[in-house]
Amino acid sequence: MKERNIQPIFIIYCAAAGGRVDSDIVAAILKQFQVKKIPICYVITNIYAATSDQLEKQKEGGLIIMHNIFGTVAQATGNFCYEYRSSSDNPDDPASNKQGILIGVNSCPFSNIMGTMPIYNIHELMNFLAGSLNDEDFSKFVALTMRNRDFWDRFSDGYRTRLQRALDTLSRWKIQTALFFKRLF
Repeated sequence: MKERNIQPIFIIYCAAAGGRVDSDIVAAILKQFQVKKIPICYVITNIYAATSDQLEKQKEGGLIIMHNIFGTVAQATGNFCYEYRSSSDNPDDPASNKQGILIGVNSCPFSNIMGTMPIYNIHELMNFLAGSLNDEDFSKFVALTMRNRDFWDRFSDGYRTRLQRALDTLSRWKIQTALFFKRLF
């Protein structure tokens, strides 16, 4: 990152629910980003595939790592969702804006013998990112996300965008496409 002069707009550290990490190494790496006022998302993924004991241990490890980074007590904001802010006596101090989140996420429905479990905490994660980034950085994030989508998803996005532009143009010319198609059929 230093060689290429890359300045990240946020950091997402993903850990599998049954995985193992060296807490001191992870905390030291993430602390470098926190010092630069970059929002940190510690995300425990695939939480439905873990046993309750595995998930509890992963959560304990995440809480320890995030405490080592931020030095404050986590504020629980939902089910398996914890937010961190650096403490500062001066509200104008930029250090008070350093933020982090520890969250358990499944980004798609999960089916097993017990049935289908819903998407879990992805909206809370996105809300944290949107709230922690300025408008320009959030626009960069959205552009990156769109560019990383599957080819056919990107093709569909482009097609729908062109179709919507055409409909908007026709609407400005006072041509109502819905009525036009009703008359055709």
